[in-house]
Amino acid sequence: MRANINENDSHCNSQPRTAVYICVCNAVTDREIRQAAALGVTSLQQLKDALGVATCCGRCEGCVHQILQEESDSTGATLVA
Repeated sequence: MRANINENDSHCNSQPRTAVYICVCNAVTDREIRQAAALGVTSLQQLKDALGVATCCGRCEGCVHQILQEESDSTGATLVA
């Protein structure tokens, strides 16, 4: 039985001490996404425009959206679809 390496260390559900690459294609970290949200980014499209996240293979889009949601929940910002 293979262990799930993300079982106890999900980069989507917590704010790690060190930056974690979320978008490997464009070398975008969770810290950059959180910083963009703190500066007022409220949509995935704005993140795509600003950081290039989720514009290549798209595999990171779900995690990017989750991080953006976490940040909006903590600041009270409303996400734009």
